Amino acid sequence: MFDITRVVVVRAVITPVDKDPKPAVKTEEESTETIPWMHQDTTCMNFQHISIHATEVECEKCGVVVDLTEKKSIMNKEQSWGSLAPQIEHQKVPPKRTFSSEIVKVGKTLTKHISGAQRIRAVVYVSNPIEILNFLDEHDVQEMELVMGHQRVHDFRGELTPDVVERLVQHRNSGRLKLFVSPKVHFHSKLYLCEFDKSMKMINGSANLTKTGLGVKGTQWNHIWIVELKGDYEDDEDYQTEMEHYETYRSKTTEFFGEFGDAFEQIEPERKIEVIENWIASGDVYGLPEDAQIQKVTRLIVDEVMSPDLEAEQTVVSILPNASSKAVKQVTNAYASFGVTIESEGHISVPVAKYLDHKSRQFPMMTVNMEKEAVYLGWNGKSISRTCEKYDAQVIDDSLDKFEQFIESVDYAEPEFPLLAKTSVSEALLYILSSPFHHEYMKTRREIFGITEERGPRILHLYGGTSNGKSKLLTYCSLLLTGKEIINPLDGDIFSDSKVVGLRSWQSVFPMMWDDLTNDKWSAQAEKVIKTHWDKRWTKDEYCPQLILTSNRQCPRGPLQTRVKEIHLSATYPRTSESRVELARHLKSKNRLFEFFSKAYFQQSKELQYDDDEAHIARAAFRQLYSIAGRKVPKWMPLSRPLDEEYNPTSVRLLKAIVDKSCTVSKNADEIILEFDEKFQHWELKPYVDGIPNEFEWRKQGNRYFVRRPDKFKPWIRDAYPWIGKRKISWKIKRMFK
Repeated sequence: MFDITRVVVVRAVITPVDKDPKPAVKTEEESTETIPWMHQDTTCMNFQHISIHATEVECEKCGVVVDLTEKKSIMNKEQSWGSLAPQIEHQKVPPKRTFSSEIVKVGKTLTKHISGAQRIRAVVYVSNPIEILNFLDEHDVQEMELVMGHQRVHDFRGELTPDVVERLVQHRNSGRLKLFVSPKVHFHSKLYLCEFDKSMKMINGSANLTKTGLGVKGTQWNHIWIVELKGDYEDDEDYQTEMEHYETYRSKTTEFFGEFGDAFEQIEPERKIEVIENWIASGDVYGLPEDAQIQKVTRLIVDEVMSPDLEAEQTVVSILPNASSKAVKQVTNAYASFGVTIESEGHISVPVAKYLDHKSRQFPMMTVNMEKEAVYLGWNGKSISRTCEKYDAQVIDDSLDKFEQFIESVDYAEPEFPLLAKTSVSEALLYILSSPFHHEYMKTRREIFGITEERGPRILHLYGGTSNGKSKLLTYCSLLLTGKEIINPLDGDIFSDSKVVGLRSWQSVFPMMWDDLTNDKWSAQAEKVIKTHWDKRWTKDEYCPQLILTSNRQCPRGPLQTRVKEIHLSATYPRTSESRVELARHLKSKNRLFEFFSKAYFQQSKELQYDDDEAHIARAAFRQLYSIAGRKVPKWMPLSRPLDEEYNPTSVRLLKAIVDKSCTVSKNADEIILEFDEKFQHWELKPYVDGIPNEFEWRKQGNRYFVRRPDKFKPWIRDAYPWIGKRKISWKIKRMFK
């Protein structure tokens, strides 16, 4: 049978002969000159070299002796046809093709198909860089090239450590490993092109380069198709098509290590870990958005400008951030109004006085330095400490006296429940004074709970009717924080998610206070802000301010309530000359209370354990100040536990309605029945019933409410007694809820 693999094509190249040739002297080389020869037997077709002067030849394959004398004239290069220089071409044989389909699972891995490959190119998801290193350690692959997907949705970065980065870069710089990521396109494909010594495999399916995807462990199943080509596969149409597809993927990517990998070998050994850690933290790393680079540069500026070690005569700070030029440019553009500019070679120039001019900002720069145990405020172009060096009992007593007088001024409003009104104001003041420390509180939460509890310190919401002192309380708090003058709260009319994000980018921990949010802001903007401010947008490396909101209505029921600390300010101030003069006196009075409070806060933070009450350290700090001053703590000052653990506005309103007889109480079998006066419209009942816990198993029928869990409802009502005043509660009501 004819064997196609033995076909040889002899092509003669003819050279014209000189018409008057001169005799040539044969050298030793010419006497041993050989020419190619093929056994012209279709059952053999062997190819070998023979002497140009041979008259016969023995075939090296079949052993047959062939007489060459009849062909001598053709083979003799002295013939007038010229010298014969046969050229041999082997016809390429199509590769042998094998198709298979498999389920990848434990015991039947993908690894067996790629093991032994000399070169691997793949478009694949990689969740952990350790998987790449393990594969390179366990397999003798000469070159591995991975297109790993979109850089912003990948969790690859979170697993990077200095040791892992160094090993990856070493493989990269040796030419063994190349990693690519996409800044724009989301790749969900899984494609493996594996080249072996004399074959290659094209694998497509759902299996990623992970332990579960490879089938090494876990219960995950994946499906793959394999096309194996054995032989000369480079010209195969399917191979070329898949290579074109792979190059299309790679053309949409950038190299993972980039300039960092190129410069890696020049890093001084003693600085290598530090440089790698900085690179991991920077936005150059795969998976970290460019926003993170901007945050890092801003943090660097804030730390330098607000540093207590900054020389008094130093007017300009020059910074060389480890960030992309694009991020640096964005930062300088954002803070150009504060004088921030780019110098040569990527340095950022920051004029201290202009950057710390509080008049050029909606609220001043403020930082908490846990190492120095001091709070710093940017004021009039300088960084000043808002923490005292030592306590002064007399000044503390005077400061607390002024503080109490402000709270006592609630009496001008003639509140229905004086104790409750003063306690509510006190709780709000405590919370706002502790708010500059909430970024540190959030760090503690993450250290304890990790990402299993994303929620941060609750956002403070003060609500109540008009003229109830919400706005004045915010301005008074700002005076306490600065110790200089008031900072007007932000206008609730311009409250928006984008505005909050923009202002928090300053990285000042001075509370961001928004006054008088309208009802539409709650549905259109507040929900997104509240759900993301701490939960989604917080990072330990970006100083984050607490949000303080005021409005005329309660926070909508639902998920927002668990992220918000609400305080109801029920008193309404009359617009009398006397009350206005008293308020003006407090807003003009200087008070050093925060200096002593912050010092006590730092001390208490080292002694106290974590507590879900965001102001528990603040309460301890105030107890310490009262002790130093030798001053009695007022009854309305909530220094033992938060107001929301002692007071529920719904239970107080409901009890008040029962005392006023606008709501009657009766029993029916195992239920308590609340029946409201018919004069109430359905929407007017909301303040009395919307806050009744669902665990009481209550149901509504017209103006009547049936509570199926009296055992839980009764103590809830009894907790409201102190706020109403026990003398105002009849013995019949007390007997009903006994």
